[in-house]
Amino acid sequence: MDETAVRMAVHRLRKRYRQLLRDEIAQTLADAADVDEEMRAQFGAFSEFQSLFMRGNINGIFARLREFRAAGKTPFLSTARPA
Repeated sequence: MDETAVRMAVHRLRKRYRQLLRDEIAQTLADAADVDEEMRAQFGAFSEFQSLFMRGNINGIFARLREFRAAGKTPFLSTARPA
């Protein structure tokens, strides 16, 4: 496989993964129109926890998890799954 073919294959894989992720998130929402907002919230939470982890701040991770729990939220699901 030459470089151009590899680049195209990676592009197609990323596009396919992005669509699968959007579809999966849409299934967790009462209104599928909220997918973009939910994805931003998800990636924001992932980014925050990744940053704490990369700095070795395990206590910070647990502190944030306690804050989410006290607020009645989960860190990676900004919208509750419909019944």
